This record gives sequence, structure tokens and C-alpha cells, in this order.
Amino acid sequence: MLVVRLKTKEKTIEAYRNAGNTKVADRIEADKKKENLGIIDAFEREFRFCPVRFIFSDDTRKLQARDTISLLNSDMTVAYRGTIKDTFYLLAEYGLPLDNVRERGDEPKHYMETTEGTTPSGSQGFIVMDTAGKQLQPPFPAVVFPNPISAQASQLPGAITRLNARLFSFFTTGPASVQRKIRKGKK
Repeated sequence: MLVVRLKTKEKTIEAYRNAGNTKVADRIEADKKKENLGIIDAFEREFRFCPVRFIFSDDTRKLQARDTISLLNSDMTVAYRGTIKDTFYLLAEYGLPLDNVRERGDEPKHYMETTEGTTPSGSQGFIVMDTAGKQLQPPFPAVVFPNPISAQASQLPGAITRLNARLFSFFTTGPASVQRKIRKGKK
């Protein structure tokens, strides 16, 4: 199962609202919602490798601790509230890959190896992580970028199609020893 984390920028939005700048907060919130709906739509149309579920990024620690979380519908409303019973799943999100974060000199957060950034969206991609939130490394297809010329929402389905194809290829022809380590939750 692939669990896609949808970032909300709640802290940024809250800070703008607390500062009385509701127009900026509303714009950020609308932009993030549009991006998240585009991500959901792209996965629902293009991803066939395994079951996919969606959560807000705020629920990541609860998911990892096997606490109650909210799985989301295609319109980002709660479809299910409970625990995930699958013992093996991978996390995915749209953000800055670990290498890009390190190149900027930033340290990754302790529980997530990617961060949201203010860099051009062309440097962001879909990142696949283990259950602990650590970005997987080659030869696993851990990062897929949208078309580098245009990272508009219309480019997201192509990136998901490539991710789907790379996962099928890796798990059907990739190194067996690496596949076993990933399934056991090791790097």
C-alpha cells in the first residue's frame, strides 16, 4: 500500500491569519487545496501498482504509531477514521527530495526526510519513503519529477505514470536482495 501525504501549510496559513492578513492566508489555502486535489486526481487516474490511500501530513506520526488517522476521499473529506492494519506500506509526498535539501545546507526534520520549500516547483517531485519517513535510495525509484519545463498540475499525471512504471519495473526486475530489504522495512 502507498500512503500519500498531502501537505496543508496549516502553520503558514495560521500565521498569516493571526497577523490579520486573511487574503494571503486564503490564497495559500486555496493554492494548496488545488495542488492536493491535483495530486489525488493524478494518483487515482494513473497509479495501478498497489492500493493508494491519502492522509493529511499532520497524521503521519499517528500513522507511524498505529494510532487513529483519517483517510481521505478524492475531495479531501474523511472517508475512514481508524487505524491502518497493513504491516507494510510506503509513504509518498510531493516535496523536495533529500538531496536537494542537503544541497541547500538544511537539515531534514527528524521524522521526515523532506521539507516544503519556497524554491521553484520544478525542483520538487514525488518522493517515496519507508514507513519511518526516510527517503528511499537508488536503486529504488524513490523520486519522480514532473516535466521540468512545467510543473503545473497538468504535469502531475505524467509523473505518476512514470512512478507507476518504475515501481512495476523495480519489483519485477530489480535486485531481489534490495526488494526483500524494502519489504522488511530496512534501507
